[in-house]
Amino acid sequence: MDLLASNHQHEALQSAVFGYEIPQNWKTDDWKRHVLSTNITTRKKGDNQASPGLALAFHPSKETSKMKPLIAFGGDGSEESYLLTPVSQDPNDWSYTRQVMITTGCTVGQIAIEDINNDGYVELFIPAYENGVVSAFSFSPPTEN
Repeated sequence: MDLLASNHQHEALQSAVFGYEIPQNWKTDDWKRHVLSTNITTRKKGDNQASPGLALAFHPSKETSKMKPLIAFGGDGSEESYLLTPVSQDPNDWSYTRQVMITTGCTVGQIAIEDINNDGYVELFIPAYENGVVSAFSFSPPTEN
């Protein structure tokens, strides 16, 4: 993926996450846009409420660094956060499936992604602003107890 972007729209059919192909001459050539996810409903009412928030591409571990990235994004006014998973590893296939990671019942802030325990797998941190909570998700394989 060359460039990842999202817009911030109140209308679900207009809200989306996009992937762009950067052309050889980025100043003058057309940038090809791919819609990776759309129809993100804004549930939070009020001024300046819209969806989605910032989208971040990442690899769950060092072993997956040669594969297509996953994409996480906060829904902002949708009150949910999402994970996009590539349908295939074909570089010409820009199809992703979307799943809800968490429904917060409030504004979802900007997601942070980092391997905080140095185990080779990233963790995702999802803030729920009005609830005063940050939820954490790890891509580490489960351990046996």
